[in-house]
Amino acid sequence: MGGPTPVALPSANARPAQGTAPASSSGPSAALYPKSLCTLCQNILFASLPSEDEPGQAHHSSLKALKASAVTCTLCTMILGAAMRIRENINEEFNGNDTGRFISFAPSRLHNGRRQTVQTHFGAFCPGTVGRASPSKPGPGSMSKQFPFENDHAIRPWLFGSWWDLGEVEAKQQQLVGLGVRLGRSAEIENGEGNKAGERMADGSAQDSIKLRGTFLRLRTRADSPFASYIPGRLVTKDSSSPLAYQRIRKWLDHCDSSHPCMPSKEKQLPTRILDVGITGSDTVTLIEGAGRKARFLALSHRWGTSHRITLTKATVSSFMAGIKLDKLPKTFLDAVHIARTLQIRYLWIDSMCIIQDDPEDWEKEAEEMASVYHSAYLTIAASFSEDDSSGCFPPWSLRSKSARISSDIQSHGMGPITANATPLLSQDDTNANARAAAYIAMSRFAMFVYPSATNGPAAELTITEEWMPSSLKSDPTTYLIPAFGRPFNAPGLQALATRGWTLQERILSPRTLHFCPDQMYWECPVGQLAEDGGRISDLESNLSRLITTQQQPREMDGLRSATGMTLIEGYPPAGWTSQGRWKGGWLELVRNYTTRRLTMGDDKLPALSGLAKLLGDVTGDVYMAGLWVGHLLEDMFWRVKAKEEQRIQVPGGFAHVVGKTLCRPKRTAKYRAPTWSWAALDDAHVVFEPLDFDRMLATIVDRSITLATKNTYGRVTDGWLKLKGPLHSVRRAPPDYRPRKEEPLGFGVFMTVQTVGGMAFGEAYFDIESEKQDQCMALFLDTSNALLLTPVDGRPGTFTRLGTAKFLRTSEQRRKEPLYDSRTNTANKVPYGPATSGNSMSEVIIV
Repeated sequence: MGGPTPVALPSANARPAQGTAPASSSGPSAALYPKSLCTLCQNILFASLPSEDEPGQAHHSSLKALKASAVTCTLCTMILGAAMRIRENINEEFNGNDTGRFISFAPSRLHNGRRQTVQTHFGAFCPGTVGRASPSKPGPGSMSKQFPFENDHAIRPWLFGSWWDLGEVEAKQQQLVGLGVRLGRSAEIENGEGNKAGERMADGSAQDSIKLRGTFLRLRTRADSPFASYIPGRLVTKDSSSPLAYQRIRKWLDHCDSSHPCMPSKEKQLPTRILDVGITGSDTVTLIEGAGRKARFLALSHRWGTSHRITLTKATVSSFMAGIKLDKLPKTFLDAVHIARTLQIRYLWIDSMCIIQDDPEDWEKEAEEMASVYHSAYLTIAASFSEDDSSGCFPPWSLRSKSARISSDIQSHGMGPITANATPLLSQDDTNANARAAAYIAMSRFAMFVYPSATNGPAAELTITEEWMPSSLKSDPTTYLIPAFGRPFNAPGLQALATRGWTLQERILSPRTLHFCPDQMYWECPVGQLAEDGGRISDLESNLSRLITTQQQPREMDGLRSATGMTLIEGYPPAGWTSQGRWKGGWLELVRNYTTRRLTMGDDKLPALSGLAKLLGDVTGDVYMAGLWVGHLLEDMFWRVKAKEEQRIQVPGGFAHVVGKTLCRPKRTAKYRAPTWSWAALDDAHVVFEPLDFDRMLATIVDRSITLATKNTYGRVTDGWLKLKGPLHSVRRAPPDYRPRKEEPLGFGVFMTVQTVGGMAFGEAYFDIESEKQDQCMALFLDTSNALLLTPVDGRPGTFTRLGTAKFLRTSEQRRKEPLYDSRTNTANKVPYGPATSGNSMSEVIIV
C-alpha cells in the first residue's frame, strides 16, 4: 500500500500564507489565541509524517522553545496543549490512577521484534463496545507524586501522524487522520516520555515498553483541495442548501457512480406516476404517467406530520397533471424540487403526490410496488430532521447553531473534543455562486494552512483542530470505518424521520440516500455511510445486501448452534455466541427496529413493510405470514415484548439485573389485524427476539394458514392460525418468596414454575400485555428451555391464543446428574439449557 502523493506546490520551499484564515465567531474564544504560524509549523511535511511507532519528525529544538513560540503561533499553542495533556496522563499512570484508561493490544513485534505495546484510550467508550469504561477514582493526595519529567531545555517535541486504511472498496492509499506529538530526547518512540527502552523482563530479556497514545490534533481539508486525496477529514457547511453543500453532494454522486458497485447510473423505468419538476425558473411542476418511460429520478422520504398537506386524490388527478404551482407546495416538497433541479434530475417521486390516497385499490397496488420505486431511484432525499411537510429538507441555522459540532468519529469513540465545538464550519453567502468563496465560523481555536496552487487550480487548504483520535500505524493500519475503532453510530437513525414506520423500508430499499440532519449531511449507500465531516460509518441496520444474505441462510443456521460452544452459566448461551445471523442486520433486527417506530394509521402495520417483504420474498422464494417467514417460522415467532430498559450485569458470583425506564405500553388492537403469534397484532410494543436452541428443538410446525385482506400477499390479513406439536405443560406463578440464585440469568420477568418429567423447574415469563398476566396458564415448549405461553379459546378445544413467552432452567436433579462442568475429566459438558426433554408427552395445539 503506497504512501500519499504530496500536494503540488509552487516550489520545493513553498510555504502556506502567513497566519490563519479569517474566521467569524459566535463566541469569544476565537479572539483568545494567536493567529499566526511560525516558520517551523509552516514547514511541516504532512504528506511524509512518520507513523506513531516510527522516529518522529523534528519540530522545535526544545520544549522551552515550543513554549516560547506558543505565545505567537497558533499551531504551537495546540501542539503544546497536546503535549501537556499527555504529561497529565503519564502522571496518572505514575500514580496508579489509570484504571479503565488502557486497552491492551495483543503483543506486537514492531520493527525490532521486541516491543510490547499498549494503546492508551482517552475516551468514555472502549472500541467495539457500547458500555462505559470505569476509571478508578483518585484517592486523597493521589496526584502528589510527579513523574520525573526532563527539564524544558533537555527535551524536544517530535511530530507524527496517524495513518488509516480505507478498506478494499475505497482507494488503497492510506489516509492521514491526526497529527500527534511526543516529547523525548530523541526521535525514537522508545525514548519518548512515559515509554521504557530495554526494560528487563522476568526471563532476563530486554523489551521496549511502549504506550501508543494517539493524536490530539485533527486534520481536515476541503473536498476540492489536493490534500483530499489522503486526508479524509472535511469541513461541514453551515447551510446544506448552499453551493458548497451541492458541491459535496455532486462529489458523492460522482464518486459512487464511478467507484462503487452500488448501482449503475443508467436510466430506470419510471413509477406509475411521477412529478416532472421542469427546469430552474419554472413556477410549476407536473404529474405525469411513468408507463413506458425510462429516466433517472429522485425519491423523497419524509414525515407527513399534521401540517398543511397537498395530496393526490381522485378529485385532484386532472389538476396535478395540468400543473401544480410551486407556491402551493409545502416547504419540504419545494426543497426537494430545488434539489432535483440543482442536480439536473428531472423527475421526483413523492408518495402523497403520486399515489391516489382515497383509492384503496390504487393505494394497495402502489404500496406493494414501493420496493421497486425506492430501489430504482437514482437518489433518495431524506428530510431526516423534519417533523412534518412544512419543515423543509434543509435544517435552518436556528437549529444547526444549537447542535454541537462534534465529529461522527468523536461521537463513536466517546472522547469529546478538548474544546467543545472544535470543528469550524464553512459559511457562504447565499448569493455567492463561487463555491470557493467562504468564511469560517468557529467557536474554538483552529490553525489554517493555505498553500497556493502550482497549476492555477484550487489552493490546498488544511485546518487543524483539537480533537483526539486513537492510534493507527502505517505498518498495521486500522480501517477507518466506524465501529472499527469505536461503538456503532447512526446519526440518521436518531432523527425524527426514523421514528416513523413507513420510512424504515424506504431507507433500506434505497440504493443511495442523502440524509439532511441537524449536525451535517450524511451519504449512505451499500458500501457504507459517509458523514459530511469525512467520517466513514458501517450501518448494518440499513444494508439491504446484508438483509438478503441473512434471510437466505438455511434453517439449520437459525438460533444457537452446537458450534457456538458450551456454557458455564446455567441456562445462559455460550460465551462465544453473539447476536448474529438474522439478528445482526437481518430480519429479526429489522423487526426490532420497526416495532420501536410509530404509524399514524395502525392498519398500516403490515403494509408499511410490504414493499421490502415483497423484495425478500421474490429473492428467497420464502412464504410470508403476517410479518413472519415460513422458512424461519419457529425463530420468527419467538419474540417477546421489552417494555422497560433491561441491563444484565455480571458481578462477582453471578448477575445483577437492573430495570430502567418504560419503553412502551403495549396493547391489543380493537380491530383484528393479525394472529396473536404475530408481533403485528400489538400496538406500541417494542419487540426483541430470543435465541432458540436449534440442536434441541422439541416443537414442530404441523400446519398453517393465513387469509389475506387484499391481493397483496405482503399486506393486511383477516385471519391466520398455526398448528404446532410439542410438550404442553401447565405453569404457575412461583411462590412469593422465590428468588433465583445469583448465578442464574433470571430477573426481568415474572417468576414461574413448571412440572416436567424431570421434576419441578423454575423460570420467568414475559407477558405481552401487562393486564393479561396470569397466575396459571399453558406453556408449549419449542426447545428444552423456551416456551410460548398460551391461554385456551372458549368453546374451541385445542385452540389457544398467545399470552407471551417463558424461559425455564433445569431442575436440581438434572443439574446434579449432568453438571455444567465435570471436575473428574476437567471438561465442560454440552447440556440442555432447560428442563423439557423429548421424553415429555407431545400435544397438538392451534394458535390463532
